[in-house]
Amino acid sequence: MENHDSARANQLPYRAESSRAANARRQVLAGGAAGFAEVCLMHPLDLIKTRFQVQRGVDDPTRYTSVLDCVRKMYRNEGALSYYKGIVPPLITEAPKRATKFLTFEQFHLTFKQADLPQGGRHPE
Repeated sequence: MENHDSARANQLPYRAESSRAANARRQVLAGGAAGFAEVCLMHPLDLIKTRFQVQRGVDDPTRYTSVLDCVRKMYRNEGALSYYKGIVPPLITEAPKRATKFLTFEQFHLTFKQADLPQGGRHPE
C-alpha cells in the first residue's frame, strides 16, 4: 500500500503542472476567440465611422447623409464583403492581444488567489 501512495504522490506535481498548462492553453484560445469575435462584429461599424470621418464636404457627390445611407451605398456599390475591407490587420493584432491579456489576467488572478493575501490590500498591523 505504501508503494502505491508514494507512486501516486510522485505523479501529483506532474498532473498539477499539466493541468495548469492545459488551463493556460484554454485561456489563450478563449482570449484569441474573443478578440476574433470582437473584430468581426465591430469592424463594419468602425469602417462606417471612418468613412464618415474622411468625407470631403457638403459638395462631395459620394457624401453619406446617415449611417443607414452609408450601409445602403456600400452594399449597392461594393457588395456585402465591403463591410469587411481591411479586416486582416485588426485581426492580426487584436486576437493575439486579447489572448495575452486574458492569459495574463487569469494567471495573476490564480497567483494572487493562492497567495492568500489579506482582504482590502492592507497588511495586518
